[in-house]
Amino acid sequence: MRKYDFVLFDFDGTLYNTFLGIARSCQYAMKVEMGREYPDIEVFRKCIGPPLREIFVSGFGLSEEEARRTVQRFRERYNREGVLECELYPGVRELLNRLRAEKVGLAIASSKPASMIRTILGNDRLLDQFDFVTGIQSEDDPSTKTDMVRRALDYFGPDGRAVMIGDRFYDAEGAQNMGIDFIAALYGFGPESEFAPYPSVLHAHSAQEISEFLLLQE
Repeated sequence: MRKYDFVLFDFDGTLYNTFLGIARSCQYAMKVEMGREYPDIEVFRKCIGPPLREIFVSGFGLSEEEARRTVQRFRERYNREGVLECELYPGVRELLNRLRAEKVGLAIASSKPASMIRTILGNDRLLDQFDFVTGIQSEDDPSTKTDMVRRALDYFGPDGRAVMIGDRFYDAEGAQNMGIDFIAALYGFGPESEFAPYPSVLHAHSAQEISEFLLLQE
């Protein structure tokens, strides 16, 4: 028996572990554009989730123009090979299958480019599992996570209960702003402390925990 009519997912850190492709592409971009060497790709873990240009400015001290050019370099490598340097988190495929079997509406509300999301899902034959996919259209797209959540909810319409699942506070904030429940995916990239200021119905350590929560036993 389903608990919600619609489930909205973040992408990076929630459905897929995309760290390797993003980190290697950031490493490439910083070296080629800025001449900075970062042998340890762990420094790029903070790049997962927020808009890249924002992180290059706030996290690495680049100017707006330097960040813009560095993002372009990032895209060079990411589009070529990094986009598929990722893997589904354990249990995600089974979670999607179970939700689909219960006729739950599924959407992705991400700050990742929508075209890349579709490429990854298509490669893993998962695109058809989702009713709606929304993400940014370009690096200049000013859309926030709240905007993404709103688009997904608009697609499904006003009738029915919805929940947002994500691994960063941006996801929790988007859910709160749109008045829907939130599940924190602690197996992703954000620390549990990020979610303290936001209401949530579950702090999940695995996709299996999410499945057990969403699909109540009769």
